[in-house]
Amino acid sequence: VRDPFISRDPSLLIRAFLVYVRPMMEFNSVVWSPYLKCDVNKIEQVQRRFTKRLPGMKYCSYAERSERLKRLDLITLELRRLHMDLIMCYKIVFKLIDLNFDDFFLKLARLHQREVILTSCIGSAVTSVLGKTFLVSVL
Repeated sequence: VRDPFISRDPSLLIRAFLVYVRPMMEFNSVVWSPYLKCDVNKIEQVQRRFTKRLPGMKYCSYAERSERLKRLDLITLELRRLHMDLIMCYKIVFKLIDLNFDDFFLKLARLHQREVILTSCIGSAVTSVLGKTFLVSVL
């Protein structure tokens, strides 16, 4: 994002990042959201590298409540994914999307109970596959 622009104004570059880069990293994050620490770090690294290259930000730390993020008025991408999950739950509960609330949460509760039973029979395969999905994590 930085190279095609002649300007080095941080506010313009951040706006370009928010418009062109972040939507690609957040696309469909409710369905696919990284849960492995290495995957989360790889996605977060994009924003970390971009913000580090902005004027005056090279030596500021990058963490959830860091000086760099506060000065740029940004939050981590991991926190944004959590916000999107909560927004999806809100839409389901208040019927703002075409998804039957009762079917979704009743099946989810049954799936969660069944997962416990299957886990004892199959081992950790069920937990490793289903335990990190949006459906199971909202319980």
